[in-house]
Amino acid sequence: MKRKQWLIGAAGCGATAAFVVTVALAGRQEPTVIVRPSAPVPAAPVALKQAAPVIDLTKKVRQPFVDTTFRAQGVKRFSSGGCTQRWKHGCTSYEGMRRGTVEGILAFRKASRCKVTVSGGTEKGHARMRFSHENGYKIDIMPTKCVTKYIHRTMKKVGERSDGSEMYRVRPGQLFANEHDTHWDIFYGPEWCVKRLIRHRACG
Repeated sequence: MKRKQWLIGAAGCGATAAFVVTVALAGRQEPTVIVRPSAPVPAAPVALKQAAPVIDLTKKVRQPFVDTTFRAQGVKRFSSGGCTQRWKHGCTSYEGMRRGTVEGILAFRKASRCKVTVSGGTEKGHARMRFSHENGYKIDIMPTKCVTKYIHRTMKKVGERSDGSEMYRVRPGQLFANEHDTHWDIFYGPEWCVKRLIRHRACG
């Protein structure tokens, strides 16, 4: 009796199974087919995609981090005193700014494609409240033609502040106010606070 063997592979479910097929030939009789598995072939390793890190938008960040991040994305800083100290008038400080405020300005810069210059941060001299400049929830930027045109074109006017500054918004958690045409006062914080500010109510 003669026997012949073939190695046959079958792919499925990310792995390859191999079988040895033995055919026994006996005279003129019908061939006898015997199938038995060969040694298992290990499946190729699958690379696992790492989840993106979760960013705490309420976390306060330091001056060097914000300064480096803004510079890398083309966001400039202006201060009449040419300084960054929080406790000095005339300075523009990023110290203690919330991560959500930083990410908000970067998103605005990318979407608008405008040159953005920060003229107010966490330095002293702003109104003191829970969701304030001092606590890192607000930031001022210069009212260039490009910036103002983009806000008017893409955002909805939602009223005026008690000081007459027009308020605009396009998504939850942010509020833009044209403060006497000298700068755009921007708030990044909880939506419930935004709604209260629009109705001229304090939120802490």
